[in-house]
Amino acid sequence: MADRGTILPFSARAAVAAFTPDRLTELSLRYDAALMPCDPTKLAARLRALWESTTAPGNMTAKSWLHEGNRLLRDLPLAIAYRAIDRAVLDSTRGFTPSVAAIRAHADPMLSEMRRHATRLHAVKRAAETPEPTETADHPHAGAIADHETTSEILQRVWPGMGQHDTGPRAPKSEADPDRPCRAPTREDYLRMGVTPEVLDRIAAPPPADEQRDAA
Repeated sequence: MADRGTILPFSARAAVAAFTPDRLTELSLRYDAALMPCDPTKLAARLRALWESTTAPGNMTAKSWLHEGNRLLRDLPLAIAYRAIDRAVLDSTRGFTPSVAAIRAHADPMLSEMRRHATRLHAVKRAAETPEPTETADHPHAGAIADHETTSEILQRVWPGMGQHDTGPRAPKSEADPDRPCRAPTREDYLRMGVTPEVLDRIAAPPPADEQRDAA
């Protein structure tokens, strides 16, 4: 359940092979039970023993410290709370009762690791109970149909009539002689090209008399 230390992420599907179904169920139940918050009575007894076995600061009474400690630590599983208290006491160099922050500094990483393992166990259990999906056309990671077809097969599927077309050289559509002399465009040719009749009339009209005199 721990990280594999590689670039590959945790895979519930790959971890299924490491467990038998009975062992997987047993571990999931054990982790769920281990993550249950501690019994407040048992935690109070442990904190009272901690208070009495260490030199407490003089600015807080035992009753206040036990109340605040119990309130701020009661979400922890009992086993983690006990281990965190022991480690906080061992880290205390002056013999004072460790603070709640010192206890949580040891407890929180242990709680996070246990929760991560429990979450992964449940993921493995779900993967074991769910059949592995097969690759279908609807699957988001399934290969496309074209990945297994040749180019000719794809063309035959998307363009069935491709083989009916003549791919050789084509004869010109008209029988006109390409060497015939060019003729001058007519008025109809200009109209087909989009020239308006007004423009054509103005072009065809004779120039004014003064322009003819100047030209002469």
